[in-house]
Amino acid sequence: MRKINILIAGLIACLCIGCQLTEEIRFNEDGTGNYSLGMNMSEMLKMGQGTKGLEQQMDTIIRFSDILEEKKDSIATLSKEEQEKLNTLKNYQVAVKMDTVSKEFTFKVDFDFKDIRELKDFSKNLKGMGVNELDRMIPTKEQGGNRDMDITAFTNSFETRFSTEAFERKITEKVYQKAMEKKKNDTTTSSVMANPFSKMITFKQIYRFPYKIKSVSNEKARVLPDFKGVELESSFGELDATPRVMDLKIEFDH
Repeated sequence: MRKINILIAGLIACLCIGCQLTEEIRFNEDGTGNYSLGMNMSEMLKMGQGTKGLEQQMDTIIRFSDILEEKKDSIATLSKEEQEKLNTLKNYQVAVKMDTVSKEFTFKVDFDFKDIRELKDFSKNLKGMGVNELDRMIPTKEQGGNRDMDITAFTNSFETRFSTEAFERKITEKVYQKAMEKKKNDTTTSSVMANPFSKMITFKQIYRFPYKIKSVSNEKARVLPDFKGVELESSFGELDATPRVMDLKIEFDH
């Protein structure tokens, strides 16, 4: 795991722009589901930036349930608090695929949840694994970005509701007010959209449901062909300038 972290960190340090961050939530009828957060930096590898002399090939899936089982004797010697902390990672897995020859680089963390409220713990658990590389995707202020933004805490920025009748996800009032205050006081904010670097990081949200969709409130959302999912995409600059751009409410057809 340490080797993967160092390798990814090294590449991201060179390729801190031109990435796509994808968040996907899949729901089952009983409210359980799967959450994933990942990034695709293949386009920057194709451009050849920062990869001279760095030839690496990797296709790895790390299942934390396997690690916990392998290290169970050592874990048993830890305090109860530490054991509980590690057990929260049981449903997590990390997938890394990188090939500097074919110019492919993807990184994804996902976990199965029993209740949508478990998304609130995602950021804390991710940092507990030492997987902080996603935050390196944010460009510096000189690049038109905001390093104060924490990508791994992205899930904590939204209120999420799911029922048999509807799905709703919107940025919290606290996060919205904080963003507006920063925009008001930060003289550089007005130039974020104009900076080309701010448009090279995109955020995509994908939601998949067990029910067919009747209506979607956000005009930017694209309904998937089976009418059981939507995709919503925004650039970093647009999201920074208009925090509510990815808010949406979906009603299901029964």
